Amino acid sequence: MSLFKERKKGIIFVVSGPSGTGKSTLAAELIARYPNDFARVVTCTTRAPRRGEEDGRDYYFYDDKTFHDKKAKEAFFEVESMYGHHYGTLKEEVYKHIESGKHVLLVIGVGGALQLMKKIQAVYIFIGPPSLQELERRIRLRNKDSEEAIEKRLRRAKEELEKKNHYDYLVVNEIFPESLAVLQSIVVAEDHKVFKGDT
Repeated sequence: MSLFKERKKGIIFVVSGPSGTGKSTLAAELIARYPNDFARVVTCTTRAPRRGEEDGRDYYFYDDKTFHDKKAKEAFFEVESMYGHHYGTLKEEVYKHIESGKHVLLVIGVGGALQLMKKIQAVYIFIGPPSLQELERRIRLRNKDSEEAIEKRLRRAKEELEKKNHYDYLVVNEIFPESLAVLQSIVVAEDHKVFKGDT
C-alpha cells in the first residue's frame, strides 16, 4: 500500500536552502523510496560538471549561448546566477511530470525559490544546517571547492538563512534519517490535504 493517493495531477514541492545543507541528497532518497509517486526535475546549469556528475542525471550542462537562448524563449520557471554560473528549471520538465500524476521535487537555490513564490502555487520547504560551523565542515568535507569558493558559499549561506521564514516548512538537516522522516511527513501530509490537486 502506498502512502500517497492516486491522483490525476501532482503537487510541486520546492526543496531549497544554502549549498551544502543536503537538500539534493534528501530529495534523491525520497524519490528512490517512492519512484512511482515522485519525480525530480533536473536543473540546467552553465557550470562545468564536477567529478562524478553526469549530464541529464545531475544537471543539464549547457553552454552560455544555449542557456540564454532558452531563457529568451521563456523556457525556464526561474533563473538564478551563483558563483559566475547560471541555473534554471525547465517548465516543460515540471509540467510533464505533474500532468502524469507524479509529484515533482524541485531542488533549487534560495533565490530561485523566492522567484517561484511570486509565480506558482507550490509547497516550499527550506533545508537548513544545524549551524554555520557544521555547514562549513560539510562543504570542506566535499573537497570540491577552492578556499575562495568556500568563503563565498558561507557568506551567501548567511544571507540565505535569513530567508527561511518565507517558506512553508523548515527542516534542519542534522541527523539524516530523522531529517528524511520529517521531509517525508511533510509531503505525505500535503498529499492528503483535500483541497490540493484533483480529488
